[in-house]
Amino acid sequence: DVMGHGVRAAAVMGQLRTATRTLAALDLQPAEVLHHLDELMDHLGGSLATTHFATCVVAVYDPTEQMVRIARAGHLPPLAVWPDGRTEQLDLPAGVPLGVGGHVFESRDIPLPDGSLLILCTDGLVESRAPGRDIDDGLRELADGVKDPTMALEAIADGLISGLRGDEDRTMDDAALLVARVR
Repeated sequence: DVMGHGVRAAAVMGQLRTATRTLAALDLQPAEVLHHLDELMDHLGGSLATTHFATCVVAVYDPTEQMVRIARAGHLPPLAVWPDGRTEQLDLPAGVPLGVGGHVFESRDIPLPDGSLLILCTDGLVESRAPGRDIDDGLRELADGVKDPTMALEAIADGLISGLRGDEDRTMDDAALLVARVR
């Protein structure tokens, strides 16, 4: 989630996606991917005069071990939904946003059995400028929004988006949601 709007932010986001895919293909650990992305931030966007910041989560799932290794750089913590329907906000070191520099990122291994969901989103989905609702409220609503983890992923995502955003003006902030079921 690149901080900012406009063409430059979109360009940085595209460059980060390409770099992330390239680093992931090298079979690096999530914390190592974040370290390299952080180092790249000074060179993205086409201007040395502009500092860019982004939050990021890198997760790698090992189906043999039924384990996900995750690291984050200032991003919201992922949400796990267990096959029995329980939800848990994963306790991971927050790290600092990419572009701050000088930080050591940490990866954590989280057991994730078959049928579990891993949900990641940007703050634009759970944060509201409406009075009386802060980001923690949005994260609780996200956790409460998964009614049936066995539903089709698209139906879960649609339900989460409509429940969290409702009729709110969607131009306030970009929102992204990823719902993955492990097998």
